[in-house]
Amino acid sequence: MWRHKLAWSLVFLVVFSSAVLSDSADIPTVVGTAYDRDSGRLLYTERHFCSDEGRICTVQYRDSSGGMIAQKTLDYRAGRFSPAMTMTDYRLGLELNLPTSEQENIVVDAGFDNYVRSVWEQLARGESVHFPLLLADFDEPINMRADLKTSGDCHPAELCLEVSLDSWLLGKLTSPIALSYSRENRKLLYFGGISNIRGEDGESLSVDIHYRYENDVSFPGSTPTAVVQF
Repeated sequence: MWRHKLAWSLVFLVVFSSAVLSDSADIPTVVGTAYDRDSGRLLYTERHFCSDEGRICTVQYRDSSGGMIAQKTLDYRAGRFSPAMTMTDYRLGLELNLPTSEQENIVVDAGFDNYVRSVWEQLARGESVHFPLLLADFDEPINMRADLKTSGDCHPAELCLEVSLDSWLLGKLTSPIALSYSRENRKLLYFGGISNIRGEDGESLSVDIHYRYENDVSFPGSTPTAVVQF
């Protein structure tokens, strides 16, 4: 059961917060496109919106036909690493809530994205970073680790990471999350792993998610907002 909840929760690590600012409530700053890792089929898109201060963020999840299937709200006013979070899956009637943690030095859920940038130099040097992570549906933080990935097809312009349970035994039971950031501006480019969005029958989805930045036309993979279609 705990592995089922962990698979549901781990992808909450990846979301954009204080670095993501939206100029309009109707125009997403970041769009993520999720594909099935086996078939390459388009599964859903993520549309990220944040307040001008970046403290309140909303993520809309839409299926391949553009219908809303889920929504996530993040409140970073209590701290860069410890947002309050609500996640609602409209198809499954499922809602997860995570209040702001009162514990110090705890990385909470999607606050991990800001945490990566705070320990960027250590990761870039190849040092393992260990941190306690508090996730929805868990009473206590989970010990996690992030490591630089140097093997495989990581582009020299990218910082590629693997995030996993900080336990040799438990780490064998769950696959690590793969992340890729731009070394130039430290923006997330790619997520690979179990999605927090489930299939229509409730099954877990293994996804590759590629991100583009709508207000940064010079950024690799970005497109002008005016031509984005959903």
